[in-house]
Amino acid sequence: GKPHESKAKYLVVHVLHGTSAELQEWLEEDGIFVRRYSTPDLADYVRISVGKPEDTDRLMQRMTALAQRYARELP
Repeated sequence: GKPHESKAKYLVVHVLHGTSAELQEWLEEDGIFVRRYSTPDLADYVRISVGKPEDTDRLMQRMTALAQRYARELP
């Protein structure tokens, strides 16, 4: 996903591969909870709250693993 600049304590991420529902489910398997949007304009976005440093580290590890998985699937 691609994060958008924010001064708030959360990130709004544009889901570039798969769906926001798939990303939400995949992150929740590791106890990382995100909010999906129901409006059509934001259907491909999720909001991720920024918590403690160890939570952010776990999120980054999970997102890196996802990026590596998608990189292997590219032609």
